[in-house]
Amino acid sequence: IARLGQTALFRGLFGKNGRRAQEIRAVDEVVRAVTTFAERRIGALIAIERNIDLSTYIDTGVPLDAQMRAETLDTIFSTKTVLHDGAVLVRRGRIAAGGCLLPLTERPHLARRYGTRHRAAIGLSEQSDATVIVVSEERGQIHIAERGELQPYKDSEWLTAYLNVVFAETQGLAPGDIDLSPPETPS
Repeated sequence: IARLGQTALFRGLFGKNGRRAQEIRAVDEVVRAVTTFAERRIGALIAIERNIDLSTYIDTGVPLDAQMRAETLDTIFSTKTVLHDGAVLVRRGRIAAGGCLLPLTERPHLARRYGTRHRAAIGLSEQSDATVIVVSEERGQIHIAERGELQPYKDSEWLTAYLNVVFAETQGLAPGDIDLSPPETPS
């Protein structure tokens, strides 16, 4: 049985499902982490690589290649670590690096209530197709930056659905290929 799991046929049949399960877990971990950060007013910046390579920004931080876990994100964004002021960059559902420097938006008329984290989130989303989650330390609010625009966080279900689409797209799936309906409960 162990050798069967190593065959190309077996990996081909079950590899995609395993990757999708890893993505779903990554989404759940991100949602759990940012919700906790907002409640505790911990600032955070998490950028998810999509089609445009973010290696330039990954190289500015500390390489991690870590499994996506809320506890790992909590450690990274703890004010007692040197990585907390930078961004976490996510590649293929894994934490690629922490403490990364992102470009700031150059928009002159952005509201003053948006600090450096928000300006970095917008800046990266202007220069790439990344989805960037930003948690405000001052207000405990969560925003998503894409295409140079900020969207306010609605609730954890909305964020989960949104990130499921983002993570699926990083694997080359179209939004229509994703079943976002809740699992059926046995009667």
